[in-house]
Parts: sequence; structure tokens; C-alpha cells
Amino acid sequence: MQTADIANAPPDLRAALRHATAELHRHLDRAPDQGALLAPDITLGRYATIMEKHLHALAIAEAALASLEHARPSALPPYRPRLPALEADIAALAAQGHSTTRPGTHVAPSAEAAPAMDGVLACGRYLGTRYVLEGSTRGAAAIAPRLDRHLPTLSANAFDFWRLQAEEAPAWHALALTLAALPARGDLASAAIAAARGTFVVFLRAFGLDAPEPSRPHVADVDRVGVRR
Repeated sequence: MQTADIANAPPDLRAALRHATAELHRHLDRAPDQGALLAPDITLGRYATIMEKHLHALAIAEAALASLEHARPSALPPYRPRLPALEADIAALAAQGHSTTRPGTHVAPSAEAAPAMDGVLACGRYLGTRYVLEGSTRGAAAIAPRLDRHLPTLSANAFDFWRLQAEEAPAWHALALTLAALPARGDLASAAIAAARGTFVVFLRAFGLDAPEPSRPHVADVDRVGVRR
């Protein structure tokens, strides 16, 4: 590896994940549905349609995380699922005629244990998936106040998901500390980056978007002798 590459390399796994998912994150943030959540003219019907897409992606991502629970680092508190709260919110909207998703019609993917894999790889995949899910609390901190202001009926009757996101914000900080203590390279880092990118793709597809082509190689794409793949 060149000296400049070493100097610019992420110092830890948290930084490596941020670097490796930055384009995907930006692409998701620019999705029309994401922007609509912040718009002052959003309607309950539009909101319900957007969150039904989010529900689909969240079900896939949380099932994947649950299947890797056995690989969760012991120092990291268990993940608190957001899916039940979002399902309850959408059911409340459906009861008011603002959603086509009815209680009991959404079937979440199985949360059976993931196929046997090396413990390091499983831990990496757990951390990468959770990185995306916990990181969403940061975006929620900006979205929820707007929704509360623009859709007061929503905040009064179907706001459990956003309240839970706020309650779980400290979990992001706990995860960030864990990631900051891990190296940016190696098998665990490569597995974490692959899982994080894959989780972002799940959400992009739920919103009808294709993943952008990476504009530059990622740290995890550097092999053990420093040659970029």
C-alpha cells in the first residue's frame, strides 16, 4: 500500500463503515420519498405510502440482524426492534383510511439463525447491519420534529415508531464506541462493510432506487499485500 493510502485510511471500523457507505447513504437521503417526509405539504396518505415501503425494508433488515444475534458482542446491549412499533402505526393509519396495509397482512421474513459461518464473519455482519439500523436514529431526530409539526394528527395517533427511535438514540452511541475500538481492516471489517452496504441496498430497493456505482475503491477492497482488487 502506498504511503498516501496509509495516511488517508480510516482509523477504525466506524470510520471505515462511514466511508464505504457514504455514497449509498447520500443516495438514500436524496430519495424523493425521504424528502417528502420533511415537506410541509405532506399528507397522511403520502406518509403512509412511504412508511409502508420503509416497513418492507425494515422487516428484511431486522430479520437479518435477529438471525445474527448469537454473534452480538457481549458488551453491546441487545437491539430493540422497531418493526412492531411501525406496524402498529401503519395499522392505526389503516383504521383511519390512510393506508392500504391492514393488520396481519404483513408477513416479516423468518428470523431463523443465519447459516453456520465463521464467528468473526458473523460478528462483522451483525455489526454492519446494526450500523445502518442504529444510524437511522440520527436521521429520525431531524424527521420526527417536522412530522410532528406538519402532521399533528399523526403525532397524536400513530407516532410510536418515531418515539421509539428517539428512545433508542443512545444505542447508536454505544455501537459507535464498539466500532471505534475495532480495526478498519481484516475479515471482520470486510464482513461488516459488506453487510452495511447490503442493508442500504435493501432500503434503496424498497424506495424503488438502484444502488449507485461506487466512485472509488473501499478500504475493505485492499488485499493483504496492499493491491486494490
